[in-house]
Amino acid sequence: MSKSPYVWLGFIWLAIIYAWLDVSLFPFVFDDFAAITQNTAVQSPDPWRAIWLYAPERWVGFATYVLNFKLYGLDAGAFHVVNVVFHLAAVAAFFSFSRRLIATTGQYKPVTMGATATFATVLFALHPIQTAAVTYIHQRLAIIPTIMYFLGLNFWLIYRSKSPNDSSLGIEHPRRFLLLVLLCGLAGMFSKEMFVTFPLAILVIDWITSPQGGIFSIVRWRRMLPVWALLCLIPASFMARYGSISSRIDDFGAQGVTSLIYLLTQVGVFWQYLGIIFFITPQNADHDVAWQTSWTDPTVISCSMGIVVLLGLALFVRRSRPVFSVGILLMFVGLLVESTIVPIRDAMFEHRMYLPSGGLFLAIADIAAIAALRLQPLVRRIAADPAPRLVTVFIGAMIAAGLVSATMKRNEVWSSSVKLWADVVEKSPRKARGYINLAASLIRENRPDESLMVLTKLLDFAPGNADGHYLASMTLLGTGQTDLAEKQLGTLNELVTEVDPRVPLLRAKILIRRNRSAEALTHLERCLALLKPPMDARADFSATAYISYVDMLIAQGNTDQAVSMLKEARSQIGETSSFLLTAARLAFVTGNSLEGEKSLARLSTRGHDQSLLAERELGVLLTISGDKPRAVAVLEQLRRKKIEPDPVTDAFFAANFETLPVPWTPPTNCRDIPMAGFSFLDAGRTTELSILKKGTVILCEKNAECSRCQNEIDMLHKLGQ
Repeated sequence: MSKSPYVWLGFIWLAIIYAWLDVSLFPFVFDDFAAITQNTAVQSPDPWRAIWLYAPERWVGFATYVLNFKLYGLDAGAFHVVNVVFHLAAVAAFFSFSRRLIATTGQYKPVTMGATATFATVLFALHPIQTAAVTYIHQRLAIIPTIMYFLGLNFWLIYRSKSPNDSSLGIEHPRRFLLLVLLCGLAGMFSKEMFVTFPLAILVIDWITSPQGGIFSIVRWRRMLPVWALLCLIPASFMARYGSISSRIDDFGAQGVTSLIYLLTQVGVFWQYLGIIFFITPQNADHDVAWQTSWTDPTVISCSMGIVVLLGLALFVRRSRPVFSVGILLMFVGLLVESTIVPIRDAMFEHRMYLPSGGLFLAIADIAAIAALRLQPLVRRIAADPAPRLVTVFIGAMIAAGLVSATMKRNEVWSSSVKLWADVVEKSPRKARGYINLAASLIRENRPDESLMVLTKLLDFAPGNADGHYLASMTLLGTGQTDLAEKQLGTLNELVTEVDPRVPLLRAKILIRRNRSAEALTHLERCLALLKPPMDARADFSATAYISYVDMLIAQGNTDQAVSMLKEARSQIGETSSFLLTAARLAFVTGNSLEGEKSLARLSTRGHDQSLLAERELGVLLTISGDKPRAVAVLEQLRRKKIEPDPVTDAFFAANFETLPVPWTPPTNCRDIPMAGFSFLDAGRTTELSILKKGTVILCEKNAECSRCQNEIDMLHKLGQ
């Protein structure tokens, strides 16, 4: 095969880089927190074993998270860049497979073959639906098996070549490529469960491109025997980790949704996916799909008939249009695991089309090739060669430019967690998860008032949503509205069972706010008892409970028990950011400041934001330990970086230094910032709090008229009494 067509691949790569140029500035969103930033397996001292115990069937994907973390810490930009690199690799694998498939079918002349493969690759590389896998960091787990899928199919076509030295393919001894097929299969099987369809995809391609003997040919199945053996890997990993396949399915299953209900729903979801591909249906990070329960529903009947017609067409033209046939069948094969009878909690996610879309785009490219060939005589009447080729290139370039523009526009939605979930709430106004995640995102951006407004809308149409009441109570606590938070807790208590650990955790935090730390400890102990065993490795909630408990022990001066509990916390939640901060505090309190600085040094390696957090904490700890010269040096270093102000530590420094290295200007409005005193109080940091209340507490220039600042000052005076 000529190497010149790969020049077009280079242009496609450049278009990808341009379309995803800004993603290095994007944050973690959605499941990125549970899978990466709060995942103790990824951040474990022995991560390779930890991620095997955590999810053996996805070990390869999580191994890339570990490498990302070890090299760049929790730098979201670095994770995004690696995702784009994997997408480049997937596009290259798809391009190579497409050319090899079209060459194997002999359906086109070399020029048309290259153009068809290139057009299919343009669609696969640049369509905005791919943002759901490429821009969403955790869906790297969809990209990696796709790379292995198309590489494996490509190597299979080489291996299956009739001649041991097929000069048309430029490959010698193709049978040696069976090993590469199996290696791709091995890596793919431990990337994501959807790869279990890989042998079936090989069977489809083998049958359509070499139909002699039929699909049940003994020769064909014997040739595929090593590939079928790969099917044992995922079930074996399930059995080793979960005891049974059904228990793993239950982890992802939707409560009350049977396989039949899921299948009936998916026939409609399939056409929604196609609607997105053809720009009929708007994209949404969290579609609100109603479960279908009856075969007689008109939507189910019409969608089912459409699928049957499409499948029938693909089988009918398998001799005359093998590329179209393979493309359509590959799309359906790619959807078998996640979009048929295995009930998954969420009926629809766009990243599930990343692999299947490759087949669909092949079919679309085949149709486009037919149209181009039909139009060539007309173009030749108007202008001589090379006009037809230039027209083809021009149309392809225009389509690519349009896709790049649409992808960049969709990427903008992913540029912040707030934008993403605001888009979801707009498009799925009756789905609670969008409101919960939007509220949580607003809290992370220190916008509690807006968060409460979102939660109020949620509880208006879903008053029984326990997650909404829990988050509302936590948000109210953060704004100093303890009585309202306790009222929300009462509602939550009525909605959940006695074994829900959120109730004692909230109760503890309210008691802390009321300066009743001894009672708070009792509730924290109950919360921890309800959390184990076993403990979900992704649960940031567990980290909150453990760290709150250790903070209370430190505040009471019970350092021996705090050290013991911190060791238990490490075994349960790993060295999360909150763990390292608390470990540093405890080390300073016990006089081991060197160990404390080591903990903060480990935190500072986890990306820019974590590094700033570590520096600020070091400044606070140096101040309370009496080493003000070093604290001033840290503060000077922070000021030189021209970073955004942090109200907690800035107010603390303002209260402790008569003259700051650089004058501190209070923000003009504190509506959307946390309060220093409340923040220290909630963490049980009485030492910092006592120092803070000796200084002048000014959180904003309008503090005399600001109710939130007034709450702060009143709270500090009360504690001072």
